[in-house]
Amino acid sequence: LLVTTSRTTGLVLVEIISNDPNYGKKLLSFIQNESVNYINKIESNMSSQKINFLSKRVFQIEEDLKKAEYDLQLFLENNQNYSSPELQIEYLNKQRTIEITSSLLSTVVVQLEVAKIENLDNLPAVVILDEPYVREVSKLSDSLLNVIFVYILLNLFVIMYRFYIRSTSNDS
Repeated sequence: LLVTTSRTTGLVLVEIISNDPNYGKKLLSFIQNESVNYINKIESNMSSQKINFLSKRVFQIEEDLKKAEYDLQLFLENNQNYSSPELQIEYLNKQRTIEITSSLLSTVVVQLEVAKIENLDNLPAVVILDEPYVREVSKLSDSLLNVIFVYILLNLFVIMYRFYIRSTSNDS
């Protein structure tokens, strides 16, 4: 099994060498399907966790906003005339807390809606470019070819040596 990854494109190439082409093709198909299923499962799980986190965060911010609004309401009921600088600063602080919390709530609600839409898109995280295929390879392995080549060379050497011996013995 040979796995190579291109750093520039992110493409992953999986190769297998097998004596049985059908087995090799089935094994590559299995690896491909299981890899895609696993990655998509992880992506789906992460998306669900993100939605869950954002939902909890929205609830928490809504509670904080209700508390801040209630604090401001109590302040206004208890201080009908807040002309002193300390009371004006306290009023402004309570008002700013409400504005910040409202802005934060708006941002998180938008993120929650985007996460829900992305979860429904179901775009695969992995795209298969090529289905597994069997590449035609010579039936003779490289080592067998090397043995045959060496055998032929040795025979040629022996034949040439015999001719040399015969030619030297005929000259004498």
